[in-house]
Amino acid sequence: MEVLAAEQYTLQVPTERILHTNVPYSAFRQTPQALEQPKRKVVAIDCEMVGLWKNTDCVALLCAVDVLTGETLMNTYVDPVSKVLAWRSTVSGITRRSMTDAIEQGQTLRGWAAAREALWEYIDAETIIVGHALQNDLNVLGIFHPRIVDTAILASQVVFPETENKKFPESYGLKRLLLSWLNMNIQTGKKGHDCLEDTLATRELAIWCARNPDVLKSWGLQMRVAYEARKLAIQQAREEAKRRAKEAAKKDAEEGAEKVVIADVKKNVKYTIKPEARKEVRRDPRKDIQKFVKEDANVDAKNDGRKHTRRHPRKNNRKQGSRNEVRDKQEAKQSIKVDIQQDANKGVKTDGDT
Repeated sequence: MEVLAAEQYTLQVPTERILHTNVPYSAFRQTPQALEQPKRKVVAIDCEMVGLWKNTDCVALLCAVDVLTGETLMNTYVDPVSKVLAWRSTVSGITRRSMTDAIEQGQTLRGWAAAREALWEYIDAETIIVGHALQNDLNVLGIFHPRIVDTAILASQVVFPETENKKFPESYGLKRLLLSWLNMNIQTGKKGHDCLEDTLATRELAIWCARNPDVLKSWGLQMRVAYEARKLAIQQAREEAKRRAKEAAKKDAEEGAEKVVIADVKKNVKYTIKPEARKEVRRDPRKDIQKFVKEDANVDAKNDGRKHTRRHPRKNNRKQGSRNEVRDKQEAKQSIKVDIQQDANKGVKTDGDT
C-alpha cells in the first residue's frame, strides 16, 4: 500500500470564505498525534449531510471502514442539534423519522464535535484517510488532516496531469468510477444513498487504483480524448451560434435600413406632390367607385331632363304618375282660361258693333 503515500494527494486548505458548513472556521482542528500505540493505518470515511439555515451543510451520518481489514468502525447517526430545513432524503437517505427514532433509542452522536471526537478514536495524524470528494466530509467534521487519498482527485489527476493547485476541468462521481473501473453498480435505490455502501465502494476504488496503475493511466488517456472531443464540439457549437447571431443581426440591420429608406421615400413623395394629387393618393378606392356611379347617374338624369334620385322604383312611378296628373289638370285649366278669354273677347267685339 506504499502507493497510497499521502504526499501524492493534496487537498486545498479550507478557508472561511469557501466554507458552507455549520462548523465555524475557528473550530477546525488538526488530527491529534497518537499518545500511546498507533491507531488504524488506513481508514475510509463518508458523511451524509442535511441542510440547515442558508442551506449550510451539517453532518447527519458518519461511516468509517478500515481499508486494510474491511472492518466497519462506525455507522452512526449524528444529531444536527440545530433545526434542519432540508433533509435531502433523496440523496442522504435520512428522514426526519429515522433521525427521531435514532435519537429516542440513544443511537446518535450529539453534533459535529462529538462525531469528530468519535472518529479520532480510530485515527491519528499518521493515519491515511480515504474518501471521495473528501474535502466535503472533513469540512463538516471540522478536521485538518495531512494524509489523505481522494479517489475523485485520483481520477481527475490521471486525466489532467498538468493541473496543479487549482480546480480540475472535469470531475468524476463515485458511481461512475465504480461502474467504469470495477463494473459494479451502487446507489440504485430510490430512498437515497447508503452511507456504508458508499464508504465500502470508496475503499474498493482506492485498492483498485493501487493495484492497477497502468490500467488507470490508460483510462485517463481515454477520458482525456473524450474530454477534448466534447470541448471541441462545444466550441464549434458556440462559434456556429455566434455566426448565426451575427448573420441575423446583419439581416435585421439591412431590413431596418430598407424600412427607413421606404419611409423617407414616402415622406418625400408626400411633401413633393401637389395638394390635389395628394388628395387623389389618399382617396379610398371604394369612395371613388361610389363617386363614379353617382356621376354617371347624374349625367343620365341630365340627359333625360330629370334629376337622378336614388329612391324606390315604385315610389318613383307613383310620383311620376301624380306629376302627370297635375300637369294634365294644369293644361286643362289653362285651356279653359283660354276659351273663356276668347269668348269674352268675342262678346266685347259684338257689343261694339251694335
